[in-house]
Amino acid sequence: AQRVRPGPCGDFTDLPPLASAAAARIPFEQLLADAGHDSEANHRHCREGLGVDSLIPAKKRSSARVVATTPLRQEMVRRLGKPGVEADRIAYRQRWKVETVMSV
Repeated sequence: AQRVRPGPCGDFTDLPPLASAAAARIPFEQLLADAGHDSEANHRHCREGLGVDSLIPAKKRSSARVVATTPLRQEMVRRLGKPGVEADRIAYRQRWKVETVMSV
């Protein structure tokens, strides 16, 4: 599933409806998204709403000293940060395939 827009804009709120539409067509076990989709609500939707694992890097907020303060975002720091969980870091590196398709 995808949503096309005429220019750059924040799209983190698009994740729940697009992930749900994709899951309705093709079952999947893990969702990879860039840090632009980082939010506790998006992780919760993936985990609780769709029953899939989410790998979305926690993005440091400009006003915060700590990268993540909520449980699922803290988990992303642990899993995708350094040293992180190697299997998750390897899985997340597969995101380039989608980025290539989207840019074409």
